[in-house]
Amino acid sequence: MSSSEQLPERRRAARVQRKRKEVRALENREPLRRRILTALGERPLTTGELAAAVDASESAVARLLTEMRAARLLGHGRVGDDGRRRQNFLTLAGETELADHRAFGTSRPSVPDPSGQQIADYLWAALEEAVAMRRTSNRLEEAADRIRVVLERAQVRRLHDLAVEARFELATTLRQDRQFMAAAQALAELEQVTLDNLSHVGASLVLPAFAHREYAFGRMRDESAESEQEKADHLTAAARTYADLAQRPPYADTAMWRRRHAWAVVAHANNLRARSRLEEALGECGSAMALFDDLNDDYGRSRSLFMFGFCLRLMGDFSGARAYLDGAHRLAAAKGFQRFRADSLMQLGEVCRCQDDLGAAEGYLSEAFELSTSMDLKVTLAFSHSAWGALLYQRDDFGAAAESFARAHDLFEQIKHADGLALNERRQAVVARRAEGRSVAMQPDPEGLIDSARGRYAVLRSPAGVAACDVEWGRLNLERGRPVDDAVEVLLRRLGDDDQRELIELDPWVPYVLCDFASHADAEGADELRECAGQSLRRAHNKLSERALRGRGHMHDAITVIGQPRSPLDLGVGEMGGETRQYQEPLDIPGFMTEIHDNATEEAFT
Repeated sequence: MSSSEQLPERRRAARVQRKRKEVRALENREPLRRRILTALGERPLTTGELAAAVDASESAVARLLTEMRAARLLGHGRVGDDGRRRQNFLTLAGETELADHRAFGTSRPSVPDPSGQQIADYLWAALEEAVAMRRTSNRLEEAADRIRVVLERAQVRRLHDLAVEARFELATTLRQDRQFMAAAQALAELEQVTLDNLSHVGASLVLPAFAHREYAFGRMRDESAESEQEKADHLTAAARTYADLAQRPPYADTAMWRRRHAWAVVAHANNLRARSRLEEALGECGSAMALFDDLNDDYGRSRSLFMFGFCLRLMGDFSGARAYLDGAHRLAAAKGFQRFRADSLMQLGEVCRCQDDLGAAEGYLSEAFELSTSMDLKVTLAFSHSAWGALLYQRDDFGAAAESFARAHDLFEQIKHADGLALNERRQAVVARRAEGRSVAMQPDPEGLIDSARGRYAVLRSPAGVAACDVEWGRLNLERGRPVDDAVEVLLRRLGDDDQRELIELDPWVPYVLCDFASHADAEGADELRECAGQSLRRAHNKLSERALRGRGHMHDAITVIGQPRSPLDLGVGEMGGETRQYQEPLDIPGFMTEIHDNATEEAFT
């Protein structure tokens, strides 16, 4: 063959080589595209049918279908007379690209179908990966999508044990994402298994489903109408059932049920903290820590250390709290537990602020802002803004503090966080009152803030929070030259109620502000209030040190705390407390209802 005859052949070969290179680059960049074209080359399919055919999540397929329709590779039409269902089909351009893949793409040798056990192993691993994503990166929506795919395929293949676990993890993920209605639906399906209404599932899954359901109900927060005691009962039932399952596991392995048991224990510790039973909470933290140590589970260790620190902070043992929270933060940072790291940073900022170490507090809170913003952790971000406002208040920057509290309030409103709203409005009221005393106009008015916070604390059944608002109302009246008889009267009633007084004296801050107000009050009953407040302050001071030292008896051996517990009263820190303290059982919290208070308080209760 002459050179002139060889030239077209070489050009054709070069074109083929370029085409092969383009097609294979496309396959490497977007392998799902060829699988979609191949499946639609056989027959038109709906998006759901197509996702099952190409073994991919429906959300991933839907995103790629949108791109392929824009490139005119696919069309979209009705399924018969059903206007709601639509099928995807290849256009001429799509058929041409599919032909290119078949002619020039990577060869696809036939692969034997995986065994049933291989598919089950793959799906269990996929569920573990989705849970790990939730824990480390807080990508809750993506994790939920992945869990839904696992659940769907587990149901198709009748892997009922995997389906139970997937429903539980889906409910947990949705709860953390505050999608409470969707979480309730997943729990309702678990309840069907618990009641053995799904005859094809089998009795061996009833106990696991029951334990998961009890744990999930125990973890519900503001969105649940149940009391903290009822939630505690759920968690206790879950812990006992998990412990039984660890002895006779119906599926998976013993370690999984022991881990579930440990998480139920640490959740119960958090429930006890919410009910102000702090020493008992520390005991549960110690039990959980021992279980996680035995399992060599760093994720659980990090949360247990955090709970130790949180409880010690509420006890007023700030040096102990700082040591534990620092340990939790270090472990979370080393292992990539970003959500736990953000929570620990926020609490460390609060602790350092209470120690009057404002430089360290600023550093920790700045990190908490950055991390919680990047991960969309709205609860942590809201509390970080509130803590930042308290820090600015201690620096006498009232205007900037008010702005930070306003941002926190908006976030708490958005996520409907009752405790956060009460605490933040209480702090806002302090700043607004102090600013008014310096003739600095500030919105909103301190009077409305006090009323609103008091109403919220009353709904939360928090005597310390309500008393703190009563004191704030009395202080505001003093500064405005008004009588304080109502405030004195209601505070005397509170201190005369043993149940309320005990919980008021638990708070590291409220006894101090109560005594300070009593020392300035000039009204009938003021002498009696000064005597009662002084007695409460002395008892609180003694109890705080004793309680903190007893709390240290529950501490984990891995953490060393330097120095004795010091009361915030000894530190001279500007008061910004008022953490909620709930009654162990629901009780009425009487209060003075002057004409000024009636409307605002009724609205808050409503």
